[in-house]
Amino acid sequence: MRRVLAAMACALLAGLGLASAAAAELEITDPWVAEPPPGAMATGAFMVVRNPGDADVRIVGASSAACRRTELHRTRIEGGMARMKSQPEIVVPARESLAFERGSYHLMLIGPETLRAGDEVEITLELGDGSKQSFGAEVRKR
Repeated sequence: MRRVLAAMACALLAGLGLASAAAAELEITDPWVAEPPPGAMATGAFMVVRNPGDADVRIVGASSAACRRTELHRTRIEGGMARMKSQPEIVVPARESLAFERGSYHLMLIGPETLRAGDEVEITLELGDGSKQSFGAEVRKR
């Protein structure tokens, strides 16, 4: 009986260790937010997201106190026109980087507060495993 309990305890502890090791952690470099013109309804946030892990990481949402709503977006050329579409998720492949840049993936900050070049905006990414990751992004002139 003791051996069974000891084996169960070891399995539980090993499982807890694996669960914590599996939590996604992305590396965010050069994050910035475009300074919106006066009265703008939205602005973009850009960065490079690197996934150093062995499994793909899904970004399923984002938020910031600097705006009413934050959406995941992608710009694509369709029929010769650039079109932005909201994305339900953005996958960052294992051991790869993904650029959030103009004309591609980006975060759309809808209903931004007054933002000026030099301000810092706190942004939180919501990941598919339920974890969250926050970082600061400098507001820059377009």
